[in-house]
Amino acid sequence: MRHSQRNALTIGIIAAIVLLLDQTTKAWVRVHIPFGGALYPLPFARSFFRLTHLTNTGVAFGFLRDSSFLFVIIAAVILLTILLYVRHLPWERPLIQVAAGLQLGGALGNLFDRVIRGHVTDFLDFYVRWKGKVYHYPPFNVADASIVVGVALLIVCLWREEKRLASSARPIEAPQREERTTWEGMR
Repeated sequence: MRHSQRNALTIGIIAAIVLLLDQTTKAWVRVHIPFGGALYPLPFARSFFRLTHLTNTGVAFGFLRDSSFLFVIIAAVILLTILLYVRHLPWERPLIQVAAGLQLGGALGNLFDRVIRGHVTDFLDFYVRWKGKVYHYPPFNVADASIVVGVALLIVCLWREEKRLASSARPIEAPQREERTTWEGMR
């Protein structure tokens, strides 16, 4: 198996797992939690986490609402870019492949929802109560989380690679200039 085929297979398996997990969790939420409702699955986490059933026509975390068609096009371009980039991935760096698989699976999950439903289902809802106020993070889903984790992982991998290359590079030394002294100039 060629290296690019191995890269594609690794990325494809990770993307398929993310897509399956994303679509399964969204389907579960649509069936078990009424729209706008909430469920507290972890009693110990009740003060900061719940599952909700909301829809989102914008980008991740609810930004730029009512732009589904634009995001279908953007997601398609991102998917195409990832698929073209796969050929250039170094097979010996599996974390980069994991990052690409997470991003691909997340993009596919949200793209599928936008094309089929016209929106994505968001359900992971985190918040903090502090000094009588509630600070709320926008609800998101498995696809959103996979994209964010994939991008963060890719940034860390590229940063580490840059550091590795910088530390292994030898500085270029300027050629030494020969100084010639003549006996005649010393008289």
